[in-house]
Amino acid sequence: MNKHWMVAALLGAALLSGCGSGGSKEDGGEEPPPASDKLTLTGVVTKGLMANAEVNVYAANPDGSLSTTPVLASPILSDSNGLYRLNFTPTAGQVYVVQVKAITGTTHLDEVTGERQSLPVGFTMRAPFIPSGSGTVTLTRNVTAFTEMAVSAAQTGSGGLTSTNVQQGLSTVSQLLGFDPAQVDVQTTTTADTESEKAQAVMLTALSRMAQENTLGCNQANAGERAQCVVQTLAASAKLDTIKLQTSSGTDVSASLNTAVTWVFDENLNGNVQPTSLAVIQANLGCEGSGCDAAPVETGSLISAAKALFLQIRSDVMSLLTRGGASELQTAGAANQEAYKFRAALENVQAPADQFSDMVDGLQHGLDLYKRFKSGLTTQNYVLWGWSTGPGGGQSSRACSVYADTTLTVLATTPAEAVAVGCRTAKENYQVGLELNSLQVQQPRTRTLTYTYRIIPDSGTGFSYTMNTVKREMVSENSYWTWLINSNNSSERRVNETLGTLGGQTGTGTFDWADGELRSMSVTGGMPAMLQGMALYNPSGKSTVDMSASRAVAADGTLGLDLETVQVAGQIQVFRDGGSTLDSTMTVAAGSKLVYINDTTQASSGVSGGRSARLDLTWGNSASQVQGVLALDNGTLDKSGTRLAPTSWSFTGSLRNADASGVMKDVITGRLTVDVSDFAQYDAALAEVEGDSASNHFTMGFSFTGTLTAPSRPVLEVTMSTSMTSDQSTDPAAMALQYRSLVNGSPTVVVTISGTRDANTGLYHFQLHEATAALRMDWLEGATTADLYASDTLIGQFDSDSLLMTFVDHSFISLDTGL
Repeated sequence: MNKHWMVAALLGAALLSGCGSGGSKEDGGEEPPPASDKLTLTGVVTKGLMANAEVNVYAANPDGSLSTTPVLASPILSDSNGLYRLNFTPTAGQVYVVQVKAITGTTHLDEVTGERQSLPVGFTMRAPFIPSGSGTVTLTRNVTAFTEMAVSAAQTGSGGLTSTNVQQGLSTVSQLLGFDPAQVDVQTTTTADTESEKAQAVMLTALSRMAQENTLGCNQANAGERAQCVVQTLAASAKLDTIKLQTSSGTDVSASLNTAVTWVFDENLNGNVQPTSLAVIQANLGCEGSGCDAAPVETGSLISAAKALFLQIRSDVMSLLTRGGASELQTAGAANQEAYKFRAALENVQAPADQFSDMVDGLQHGLDLYKRFKSGLTTQNYVLWGWSTGPGGGQSSRACSVYADTTLTVLATTPAEAVAVGCRTAKENYQVGLELNSLQVQQPRTRTLTYTYRIIPDSGTGFSYTMNTVKREMVSENSYWTWLINSNNSSERRVNETLGTLGGQTGTGTFDWADGELRSMSVTGGMPAMLQGMALYNPSGKSTVDMSASRAVAADGTLGLDLETVQVAGQIQVFRDGGSTLDSTMTVAAGSKLVYINDTTQASSGVSGGRSARLDLTWGNSASQVQGVLALDNGTLDKSGTRLAPTSWSFTGSLRNADASGVMKDVITGRLTVDVSDFAQYDAALAEVEGDSASNHFTMGFSFTGTLTAPSRPVLEVTMSTSMTSDQSTDPAAMALQYRSLVNGSPTVVVTISGTRDANTGLYHFQLHEATAALRMDWLEGATTADLYASDTLIGQFDSDSLLMTFVDHSFISLDTGL
């Protein structure tokens, strides 16, 4: 493809976000003339596909009620596929509804059972429309439970079925679904192509599943009557000013519908549709409070409303975002500036987290080696791990040795001699040149940046430690590069330098060692200056740590494997300026844990990986902060039984920056999820040999729901989702995005963009929909033009080369946002 898929999606957003100057008639223009000729109305009636149902048209009365006199002298009947087609001469600007009614012999094709079911006589559904345009016009109006919601919501408004109420009703339903149900082609979960078709197919299936499950109090004996009850309850729950579906008696229809969507996927009724295709809808169904408010519909002339909308969205996007990512420049977008502040404040907080991880790794291996050597479980007075390739062959980046003295000069040879342990956890190991060794043989001179630990256990369960950051340069005395901790005859040391002004940080801890294994450990003390790559971070500072961890191994009956659970909690603080000024803090809350297959189980079973994890973190300083929960769950074995992996990942939390008064304000809040499907059918062992392929892969779905803002800027509520298979190296199969712009807490714009990649051509089909002005546009990747519609009326055409939108009144605007 010519552009990466996200660039193409952002181009779609720009289509509703750009409005430069240009064109002498940019602020004006005539609207298309009103309808005066024959109208052909066509569509599909579905709950599912309804055969042999009466279809007619009714006009709204001046008082907002619906006329009981049909427009057509005789109704027409839908065919076996639910299709209808009718003709009449409408009145311009008049509100109409097309109504489908079940008669004797009317059936619908149930999406769950795949069988035809009779519907009760008199069961009705409706879809609204307001004709505009001139000449012979053909309009598409599908009739579904969701278009019935729009009519029902409009009837609850002041004045009943007025033009404004009808537009708002359909807009509110579209804001909930992310598409216009009256316009989207009706397909099944196996035939749906676009993201809108896929979402609608799953939603219709969910309604059938609700009827099957007796949901919403619909417990009639007859399946058709239950289906009618579900549709009627859904319609009764719809309102004009909210996307929250709730009946007057308090029944939470949104929650029930959300559950039914989950049933569709859990019970494999989803055909070719991935869960990410429903991420926008499920997020909207889960809305709370003001997050459910519906944006008001644009009631001005079509072109004027479109231009006003472009101006607002362009203002929103360009005030928040600019090209180039995080930036401190005043010309950058507000969100870019906030991102820069956050990155500047937190980019080095990773260093103490990494340092603590290394510290725990070193202390754990050192204490375990000491107890195993002291108890006679091993006669080997050292342990090596973290093997990597280095000068002369394989080398260990991490090692511990048992010593007979506390100065770490004499290695212990018997358990009785053991009094201390020396360890190192190397961070960087690289060649800095060649040099003659003492044997006058040219060998690599290697520099190692490492943390070293002197651990002195007491006679019970306590220990003390001293930790340093060290730079060493050594020349190998033989062709095989290996060394343990201090003196070693295989290497000649040229440099042994302690780094940082606050070296020799000390501390104490306790540990529990039972049945030949380390069970728990706590550490309180200091850490010296941190290594960050090949540089020294915070050279005049230090960190303090107060953390505890415990581990337990237990059999998992479901997997038939022994799993290790490690629980951790505590705090790390970073100090600068000679250790006197607090720089940042990381807190790990109680309840944080990791569940995985340990080395012993992996060796005996041949299975590797982890099952679950939960880390509750707060991480930041006085300028910026991240707070949230990282959760990994639902560990699943692959087909070969050699790989265990979590198939559900999520991070829920917020990113905050301090305002001018020092108060933390949310910049981004939300939930990021990753769901893996088909992992049980994936052969990880085969993939190790052949790689992932079209016949051996799993599917990953990504979604984010949250908000983005900056000081004195609007709030954007965003839901994003995409999915791809593990054998896809670049572009995902599908993506969807919805965002709502909030001003003073109220939504003003609701934009939905989706894209589906054709499996044969690799090209994307993009769809864009804005609910408040009923704007929609479809375009194929590579096309030079795309038409813009306001509901059923063509109002403009976009040229991708010039980035100009030219309207039918010959005015035009630039859609170049600079992104």
